[in-house]
Parts: sequence; structure tokens; C-alpha cells
Amino acid sequence: MTMDVSAGLIVRDKKILVTFDESREVWDVPTAAGESGELSSQTAERAVEKAIGMECEVTKYRGKLKTEISYEDELINWQPYSVEIEGEPEEGKWISLKEIDPEDEEIADPLPRLAEKMSKKF
Repeated sequence: MTMDVSAGLIVRDKKILVTFDESREVWDVPTAAGESGELSSQTAERAVEKAIGMECEVTKYRGKLKTEISYEDELINWQPYSVEIEGEPEEGKWISLKEIDPEDEEIADPLPRLAEKMSKKF
């Protein structure tokens, strides 16, 4: 079975905002599965607002960063969106793309692949 999830990418000064996902015990970008009748961009917006406790605006779909990942025997279509926020978030931490270690078990897949693809833009 395949599940679609949307993610909100918040990038500043070559750093990406990650939040701690307690259910999986990993650092990840805000991510959520879609709800009935919800556009994937709305899912990304909802995920960010819930994770960081502030309003945001989805600005762009990042189709070139779309990735398929496996999690607990399920195939997941991971759909990233660029998201803008004003001010500092209540939750999360900023990490440099260079700090994302593919061997670090506290970093969620697909962040290492995302960092590799995004680092070419910086």
C-alpha cells in the first residue's frame, strides 16, 4: 500500500527547520498524511502549523525533491513544499544541510537525500 504525505520545508541562511517527531523518535521536517478533501499543499501547511505553533504560507511545490521512502513495510510518497514563516518558531531547531548525517539514527529519512539534493542549490 502507498501513502501520500506532504512536508513543509522552511529554509533560512542555508539551514532547515526540523522538529522532533516523538512517535518515531527522530528529527524531521514537519510532515503529515493528507485528510479527506485536503490538497497536498494544505496538508503541508497544516503539518507546519501544528509542529511549530505558528501560521505559515506555502510558496512552492518542490517536485524535484519528491521522494519515495519505505517506513514500516509501507511505501510513502513524500511531497515537499517550500513554506514561509515570519519570526522564530516556538518549536524545532535550525540545522545546516551539512550537519545532516545519513548514519544518524535520529535523523528521519529522507532528510539525508533531501540535504544532498538541496546542497547543490546553495
